Amino acid sequence: EFFEVAFDHASQTSSRDRAELLERLAAELYLTDRLPEAILSGERALSLRQGDDDLGGMSADHHALSIYEWYNANRAVAERHALAAVEVLPPGVEPANRGHGYALEAYLALHNSDLDRARAFHDRARDVAGPARDRQLDACVEIIDAVVAIMRGDVRGRERILGLIERDAEYFDDLYSSGYSNVAYLDVEQRRLQAAD
Repeated sequence: EFFEVAFDHASQTSSRDRAELLERLAAELYLTDRLPEAILSGERALSLRQGDDDLGGMSADHHALSIYEWYNANRAVAERHALAAVEVLPPGVEPANRGHGYALEAYLALHNSDLDRARAFHDRARDVAGPARDRQLDACVEIIDAVVAIMRGDVRGRERILGLIERDAEYFDDLYSSGYSNVAYLDVEQRRLQAAD
């Protein structure tokens, strides 16, 4: 509600500031499971970023919209946004955004059980992560690597994810909750029911 009030009174501010308010509003709507509203706010923010020719902002908005659409059960649109998050960036620009885009493509491939594609995009994300120096991207790359390992039968990946979550508990957000949800999902899938519980 605070973000909605702020946006309602932001008509005199820059389009960049309005886009940022919409992005923050979209994130809160997503976290409170109001996905259609989150998507609408994200699309409005993306439109403002496009008007400013803000490539980094456009990439981040495509990334966020991909996640919102994925959780809103619209896989095809989620995949288009994930692709756009990378394609909108010229080479060498916004390496962290590019890495997050690759990681998201890997994540979507995992959920399609396409492990070769997931590994290929994971490797691209990993290659970008070093120079990008983005802690969230580093964690995401680690989680994807561990999930691929579990899906290929190496259950040590499970402890790697749990160790990552424990190590970075002070930074806990939906990235780390996705670590837990993936571990639980794979425990059920691979019949480790007591561990899943």
